[in-house]
Amino acid sequence: MLAAVYGVIHDQITYSLSPEYYQRFKFIQFGIGHWLLPERWLVAVTGVMATVWVGALAGLWLGILGYWRPQLFKQRGRMVLTLLGSAISGGLSGYLAGELWLTEYGINSLQHWIWPGVQAPAAFVLVGFVHAGSYAGAVVGVLLATILVVRQQASQ
Repeated sequence: MLAAVYGVIHDQITYSLSPEYYQRFKFIQFGIGHWLLPERWLVAVTGVMATVWVGALAGLWLGILGYWRPQLFKQRGRMVLTLLGSAISGGLSGYLAGELWLTEYGINSLQHWIWPGVQAPAAFVLVGFVHAGSYAGAVVGVLLATILVVRQQASQ
């Protein structure tokens, strides 16, 4: 559930940066562009669809760790906060990396990332950086949470 809420908030923010990223890419990718809902609702649906599987996989993995080490179940709050903080940090890092890339190399270096008809290509690409950073942050968060569990186990 937390992943779904994160996805909704994340995508509402990135939609504000580039509505075209959703209109010309995400709505098509998820097959919801034809739904008769306001765009902000479609963005929320996209956020859930894009993140719930990550949360499910992360939760499954962390649940398995907790199953094998039941005494560590009390650490679940720290594990979830580690994962969430890492995903947020990854998204912010993606934003900064995108800004730096665009400043250093310009939009022409990323033409292959831009879908046809996009009117604001820099914003479109920047949102792609944010999304990639968030996914990378989630992976790092799972690794950090796993280390937290292993270290906690070793100290007991």
